[in-house]
Amino acid sequence: AAIAPHSGQMLYLPIKAPTFQVSVLHLHALDDSSVPYYGNPYEQAVDDILNHWAAWYSCSQQPDTTFQNADYMIKEWACSGNTEIKLYLLNEGGHNWFNTSNSCIEANDVIWDFFKAHPKNNNR
Repeated sequence: AAIAPHSGQMLYLPIKAPTFQVSVLHLHALDDSSVPYYGNPYEQAVDDILNHWAAWYSCSQQPDTTFQNADYMIKEWACSGNTEIKLYLLNEGGHNWFNTSNSCIEANDVIWDFFKAHPKNNNR
């Protein structure tokens, strides 16, 4: 099972871990002024939120940068089994649905590939 939040927050109070592990792909741009990557007085920073997920699943406490170029980077928290926590962090893209006309990736393709790699187990 997987979720893929895009340019938004995904942690609300009370903080409660899911009842089964869910892989997380988050896509965000550094120039998003609607939901700032580094947070603000009302919203946590994206990395802080992903660290909550990593703690719930006993993943690494800090992500590794597994890819980087001039346009974006991919950060991954090391988890056991088939669970993944991954962040696509774009330099530009604002608070828009990412596609090649406004950023360097096609969000639809990235998210679909992630979902295909993490199908929901019928036992959950």
